[in-house]
Amino acid sequence: MSSQRSNRLAIVLLVLCASCATSGSTATSADERLDAPASWGSLAEDVVLVGGFGRVAALAVSQTRAFVAGDGGIAIYDRLGSRWLVPAPLRGAREILVDRMGRGTYIYANGWWILSSDRTLLPLSPGQAPSRDEVIPSPDAQQILRETPGLQSFGALLTRDAQLRTWPLSVLARAPERNEIWAGTNGGGVFVVDPVFLRSTQMPYGLRNRSATALALAADGVWIAEEPDAAAAPDLAITFASEDLTTWRWLSPAHGAYAVAAMTVREHYACMSTTIGAIVVDLESSTPAVPRLHAYTQLGDPTSAWATPAGCWVGGTSGFTRLPWPSDSAARAITFSNNGAASAFASSGDTTWIATMAGVRVHVSGSTDGGEAAAGASHAALFEATPAALPNALRGPIRALTLAGAGLALVTDRELWLTSGPARLSSAVRVEAPIDRLGRIRRIAGDERTLWLAGSRGAAAFSLRDHRWQYVTPSGATGAGGFAIDLDRAREVRDVVLSARVAWLATAAGVVRVARGADGMPR
Repeated sequence: MSSQRSNRLAIVLLVLCASCATSGSTATSADERLDAPASWGSLAEDVVLVGGFGRVAALAVSQTRAFVAGDGGIAIYDRLGSRWLVPAPLRGAREILVDRMGRGTYIYANGWWILSSDRTLLPLSPGQAPSRDEVIPSPDAQQILRETPGLQSFGALLTRDAQLRTWPLSVLARAPERNEIWAGTNGGGVFVVDPVFLRSTQMPYGLRNRSATALALAADGVWIAEEPDAAAAPDLAITFASEDLTTWRWLSPAHGAYAVAAMTVREHYACMSTTIGAIVVDLESSTPAVPRLHAYTQLGDPTSAWATPAGCWVGGTSGFTRLPWPSDSAARAITFSNNGAASAFASSGDTTWIATMAGVRVHVSGSTDGGEAAAGASHAALFEATPAALPNALRGPIRALTLAGAGLALVTDRELWLTSGPARLSSAVRVEAPIDRLGRIRRIAGDERTLWLAGSRGAAAFSLRDHRWQYVTPSGATGAGGFAIDLDRAREVRDVVLSARVAWLATAAGVVRVARGADGMPR
């Protein structure tokens, strides 16, 4: 069944667009098809990994659900509730069929699986496959086009997004009640088409590409900077996800497929440290703009970004800068290129702490900032050095820092320190930390309850109250129903941000949302 349907689909897609992807039953290796043990139990919501769904390989629509196969697994849309549900982590899907009796959905990914109505994902026995009598008839793309001639004439317009980019069609599916056609694309996700009035709505879910590189907290969710994919879209890819994962927005506020190492957001502006320099973009822009570059040659490779009312701090391997927000026309950018690399920032009130190769620098905002810089005064005069009372270990490279309770948390190459006292730097205590297990620490996030460390081999949470560690590496994370993530790419955690109820992790496999308990630790 899979081979015959795939051949018909390949033929019609070649007619529609020469660059369309086919959804043939190409064999998929075992490690590509499932990021989990053989039986998942109920799809969990305590730890959720959402990957890329810009490229759609297969579709199926029932009266209550729509199922979309992408790089990140199977996205599930609740048609009655008009919201996205937790995805099924089955990759490499080539065909999706809906059971006639409502027992579930059959998915072919180098073997048949069934996703039951209670969202349990289980493999069928080898050689077992659903019969035609068990599934709802699903017309192939050629039949859908034949019965809806307007699709052939207006197909390009029906897969055009809000920023007027047209995406090549990859697969079609029709709703049972025939009032909707779902169109999957190669790069633009899925569109819901009204076959009568020939109009469409893009339904973004997950990431457009496969990887997340940086995060910034929003009032009701998170902003995600994606790893560039020049083949899919030559623009900066920024995605918004609501905290409940039901609402997603795909933005392209700037031209250029460049990598974002760090991002911070204030109002509707995103300030980023990127491979082309320090930039500020407008997230409300309706079309991609050419970004204005700041201090590219002085900063070196990108490392960090942080928002304060006085401006956006952006760091690199050779220096750091504070950029004015576009709404502050009187302010000017100040670049500190002789103060070494800045790997992280934290701020409270008018004080900003900067992690550098020579310890922690402290900057207090004031009217002298612009005057001293304009007069050519030493940039070092704008900062206080690491206090003498702190240990020598904190006078070398500081790889990450964050506010933690009434003090700071500082990460060196091998150690974690907690500071306290006046200016948060009067004393320091070393804390036993699993830094060797986590690899190179990329980011650290903290609040009044916990610290979360993001490393090249996973993440861990630390309770400030009882000094308890809990690993959050995706390979070991579990949630309701025995949910587990076993994906090498997800172990590389690049960023972490915290809201009161969840922690967000940016990984090479997508974005991970971890529910937090009352103590702030993973639930």
